[in-house]
Amino acid sequence: MEDREIEEIQRKLKKRGFFTDGVRERCESCGVNGVWIYKILARSGGRDIKWCLACGLVKSYRRTADDKLVEDQGFDLQAFLA
Repeated sequence: MEDREIEEIQRKLKKRGFFTDGVRERCESCGVNGVWIYKILARSGGRDIKWCLACGLVKSYRRTADDKLVEDQGFDLQAFLA
């Protein structure tokens, strides 16, 4: 993925209210510390999106009102941002 594509996705996430803390996690797929975590919080919960810029793996989790994370199986970042 090109830098401008990454920047465009990051811009769209920020526009929707997502934020990231700058800390990178190790990717379970490729082992690189390249996972950016984007979060959005709401009264009824929220959503966390984990996106590895090294290999492209994207996982999304719904955050419940009691602050538990439930993986959103089959999440498509491009469709979500369209």
